[in-house]
Amino acid sequence: MIAIPHPAQSPVSARVSVIGAGAWGTALANVLADNGHRVRLWCYAPSIATSISEQRVHHRLPGVSLNPKIEPCLDMADCYDADWVVLGLSSRQLCDYADRIDWSAIACGVGILAKGIIEPDWFISTWVGRRFSGPISVVSGPNLALEIAQRKPAASVVAATDRAHAEYVQNVLSNTYFRVYTSTDVRGVECGGIFKNVFAIAAGCLDAMGYGENAKAALVTRGLTELNRLADFFGAQPQTVGGLSGLGDLVATCFSSKSRNWQYGYQYMTAKRSNPAVRDATFAGETEGVRTIQLLYDTIRHESLDVPIISAVGRLFFDAGASPTTIIHDLMERDLKSEFDSLL
Repeated sequence: MIAIPHPAQSPVSARVSVIGAGAWGTALANVLADNGHRVRLWCYAPSIATSISEQRVHHRLPGVSLNPKIEPCLDMADCYDADWVVLGLSSRQLCDYADRIDWSAIACGVGILAKGIIEPDWFISTWVGRRFSGPISVVSGPNLALEIAQRKPAASVVAATDRAHAEYVQNVLSNTYFRVYTSTDVRGVECGGIFKNVFAIAAGCLDAMGYGENAKAALVTRGLTELNRLADFFGAQPQTVGGLSGLGDLVATCFSSKSRNWQYGYQYMTAKRSNPAVRDATFAGETEGVRTIQLLYDTIRHESLDVPIISAVGRLFFDAGASPTTIIHDLMERDLKSEFDSLL
């Protein structure tokens, strides 16, 4: 087990509930417990609750001893009496559990950890806002769950239209290894968290094909340009894309083998090289990035969005006649241009 001294406790004492004991939800619960808060963690499986309560471990956070102040629970109703409720569920799980969450029983602010899309609202903050009338915040950034659970230094952003609520969450979360910045650009922070997943899948594909660091550096750099175009399309502030929730998260997920989206791209391409007939519908597993490209692909074509890398990932999954080498060749053969023409 990794044994690192706990940081100084937050000056704000709070009761926080985290609904969803996946890797990221559990890692954030650990941050909150380290800060001296009372933390309830709703577990969707009794086995997870037992592992946390009896052994202080989580199967997706290997080698980490969780703070004993985390209180796992199996009844979601135990989570509503809190000063802040955090939704640690993925976009798919939010849809699955939407009717089980008693939104009217939540009398505090709600935080969102998921970095994905929910139809027809697209943005999870909009989806939650149709069900909940209180303050809503989004926590995002280069936050690989295992490293944060190991108490390695990291930074994140909390975005909320209510600045006071964002500052409250900032104080609740911040400590000596987890530094939190505030933003009022909820849409921009969500854009970075959502769309970087697609580039991480592409990065995993490139690594599986052995294309090297130059190719991946180009992917990240041109991916940032595409993030800017998407942020503009969805009404986000352009400077947000260059911050932690945009560029920061893009770099972390594209260059880390701990990233689930990178892992998906790597495993997908490895399987496809063994069997060229492999398609997304038959490939085991799902990540936020896969859901994103599934929902975004038609919009890209209908709106004529100039996002060639994201379009290429869509072709990989949905164009049965396109091979990975052909797709990359087509990207490299696009019309030549000045690097910053598109930004003028």
